Amino acid sequence: MDQRAGSVYLANALVPTSQRIVIAAQRRDPLQRELTIDYVMRPGPATSAPAWLLGALAGMAVLAALRTRRRPSDDISAHVMPIEHTASADDPAISPFLG
Repeated sequence: MDQRAGSVYLANALVPTSQRIVIAAQRRDPLQRELTIDYVMRPGPATSAPAWLLGALAGMAVLAALRTRRRPSDDISAHVMPIEHTASADDPAISPFLG
């Protein structure tokens, strides 16, 4: 049994969230079986080459400054603690080596 006469479907284009996309037209065939949506996609904002180059150079300068900056924690002597120990023949750690 064919139920086409009793079926109803609604299809529309939603409003785009981007200003770059514009719905130009919506067309349906006479039997409402097809929907064609015409749209226009505008070009996005172009980034100029000088601005891009300036940003890249600034980023490289920051990275270079961070790499060449020396911190006190980078010095190995800051992590080494002197240990003073005097060994005697009575020391159990030394006596096996004394023979």
